[in-house]
Amino acid sequence: YVGEMHAQAYRQASKEGLKGKAFYSRIAELINTPTEEIMASAEKAAIHETFQDDLGEIGNAVMRFRNKVPGLRYVVPFVKTPTNIFKESARLSPIGFGTAMKKQGAERSMEVGKAVFGTGVATWFALKAVEGKVTGAAPRDKKERELFYAQGKQPYSILVGDKWISYQRIEPFATVIGLVADGHELYREGTLNDAEAGEIAVEATKRIARSLTDKT
Repeated sequence: YVGEMHAQAYRQASKEGLKGKAFYSRIAELINTPTEEIMASAEKAAIHETFQDDLGEIGNAVMRFRNKVPGLRYVVPFVKTPTNIFKESARLSPIGFGTAMKKQGAERSMEVGKAVFGTGVATWFALKAVEGKVTGAAPRDKKERELFYAQGKQPYSILVGDKWISYQRIEPFATVIGLVADGHELYREGTLNDAEAGEIAVEATKRIARSLTDKT
């Protein structure tokens, strides 16, 4: 909220063409007595940063269905937060460039920046996954899973020095990193076992669902 308020005050002062002392005085004025537009933008940013955005028509329909079916609320207790995390993760990937094209002005620049940054992060972690320094889900095969843990590895973690540290709490990047790591593992398994593309696609869907479930 506060960060967005400062950003909006900076943009407004810039639009007004102010320089020097007048520029910074105007920023301070807007922060101390913000306009309705600045407060609305800051509130919107706060909702977005806590992954509480409205889910849209389809998402809200799912919420209504969950609330109507007895007991389903306890099986799927949270929908909004994990769904919004996944949507934000998509913006931090090449998919984000498509989202950016639907925006205008500063909002488009922000979305493009997210896509560029997120894609760069995903690429770096993909290389680390190839090096065996980033993990996704634990292997399905019993022997491989036992070896996985015997080597000191942990699911959804990154090797820092000689310790495996979980990255699951650094959302929305955790979802991007996890999908990259799982994707590499599925590719590796598919190559080694000559698995069919359909089997890999099914397993990818399971892992995405598992990732979202973990966030509830």
